[in-house]
Amino acid sequence: MVLSLARNRRLHLLFALFIVATLTATFLVNSPTTVQATRTASDSIDVQVDHAVQIRNGGLIVINDTVKLSAETDQNIMLPSFRLGFPYIYQQNLDNVYAYDSSDTSLNIGLNVGLGKIGFYGVEVELDVKNSKHYEFTVVFVFSNIVSSNVLPIVEPERLEEAILFNATFPAYPSLTQRVPLINLTIALPSDVQYSMSSFDGKHISFANSTLGAVQVFNYTKKNLDAFAYEPSWFAFVGTVESFLVIEAKEIRRDITVESWKHVLISDSYEIIPKAGNLYELKVQLLQNVFEVSAWDEFGNSFKKEDLEIEQGNATAPTKITLTFSPPHIRNESAKFKLTYQVPWENIIIQSDWQNYRIALSSFNNFNWTMRKLVVTLTLPEGAEFTRPPDSSVFQKSVFQETLTFVYYNVTPFQNLSQEATYEYTIFWASFRPTLWVGTAVAILSVLALLWRAPRPAAPIPTIPVRPEELKSYVDAYEKKRRSLSELETVEARASKGKIPRRRYKVRKRALESRLSVLSKDLARLREKLRTASPKYSDMMRQIEIAEAELEGIEAGIRRTETRYRRGEVSIAAYHKLLEDYYRRRERARTTIDGVLLRLREEIA
Repeated sequence: MVLSLARNRRLHLLFALFIVATLTATFLVNSPTTVQATRTASDSIDVQVDHAVQIRNGGLIVINDTVKLSAETDQNIMLPSFRLGFPYIYQQNLDNVYAYDSSDTSLNIGLNVGLGKIGFYGVEVELDVKNSKHYEFTVVFVFSNIVSSNVLPIVEPERLEEAILFNATFPAYPSLTQRVPLINLTIALPSDVQYSMSSFDGKHISFANSTLGAVQVFNYTKKNLDAFAYEPSWFAFVGTVESFLVIEAKEIRRDITVESWKHVLISDSYEIIPKAGNLYELKVQLLQNVFEVSAWDEFGNSFKKEDLEIEQGNATAPTKITLTFSPPHIRNESAKFKLTYQVPWENIIIQSDWQNYRIALSSFNNFNWTMRKLVVTLTLPEGAEFTRPPDSSVFQKSVFQETLTFVYYNVTPFQNLSQEATYEYTIFWASFRPTLWVGTAVAILSVLALLWRAPRPAAPIPTIPVRPEELKSYVDAYEKKRRSLSELETVEARASKGKIPRRRYKVRKRALESRLSVLSKDLARLREKLRTASPKYSDMMRQIEIAEAELEGIEAGIRRTETRYRRGEVSIAAYHKLLEDYYRRRERARTTIDGVLLRLREEIA
């Protein structure tokens, strides 16, 4: 018995040793190959990075990481992608990332990828390398809300001016997954601010300082940057509200109205917050060839002539305006104002034939801050119709006009948001309003002439009395119609989920549709009688008809949006935004109908 137990133990020990040896051999066979492949890919390519930090007037910090890859003499670059990033503490301040190569070709980029170590935000750039020994590309990071400020009152010869100490934080070096032998660091400041101090002081770093145009440039070359560099840094400089602005743009709305007689009216509404000192004036750049520029405050008062300075542009140069706020807007408080102006019709609209047009919505590319929310609305003239609204827009239609709305978030100056839309417009619609007014005037004059020639006043038009029973019949029939529609929706939803048999669904659907047909006929008859009874009932019926037409369009829009979302044509954020707008409009239309029915019930009582 003892010998048997000892033999079993030896067998178990031998089996365990065999498993360990097998796993060790597998690791030794596979592991060196992978490590060697990785090591060969990195060792055979020389990496150099130019890390340029631009502190821009307006509060943005733009970092350009230009990566230069060089292969050994007898090899070509064979890298499908490249990863780099920055310390994760700056992730919440990142507004935009894009990449391009030395030929200005845009490169695809993956966001928020792992670098292989916790504490970093990484991006992965897909490289377009074709048998090359040298390849260069640039990754641009745009940050906001990382420039802080403190107001320091100082006395100048003739006035008390606010001096502001600004502090801009940024990653001193890029975070890479491998050691880099050379990093060129460049920090650019506007020339009209004064450098004060930085986190580089006392680190044996000597910047080469120069001025290039309107920019101060600080250069430093660092050798042998370790992998996963983690070095948040800061630059402090002194300026004034005139030399350096820090703006938080909460919301900007641009309303473009195309008028029938080849006029385009644009209204830009701004809601911004000055983050460094009080806001005394602001420079805004408009489009080319604009005219009839006006400025309005949040209360609808126009700016005084001395508070609005206009530098008129031309066909190639944009118009620049300077707004002076009196009194100034207080730091960290919302400032609202509106600019209205007209643009020549041919600047943004191209006519392809007698009724087809294409409009190009120009993007905002004349600002120095991040717009947290940008809303661009395009309204066509009466009678015009969009031929195919862009998928990224929200389409709305009223009785005579159609509107497109584009909504964007965290828009930086480096994004091109130009949109195009095509529409049809018959030139005869331009005379619709004048013809209507002339026709109305002729009708009024004709009636007056008849009354003047009549021997005695015309008898008043009798009002047809409406019995309470008829009002109750209309209200009851409408409520039955609504219940039937609700029941039909429930049956269709249950059928789509397979909760009721197909045959039962068809029978129930035919019965409900038959009931709805009868109720619709009864409602049409009663509605016509109420409409002719008195102007009051005629207005009520008109309100219900308009609300019903609106509900039909909303339901069609909801179905179209859900189909586009299932196909992946719209993002989840745009999908929820569209549904929220449709639900709000649907509730408003239903409230209108409920209000009319409630007024009819009160008259019955």
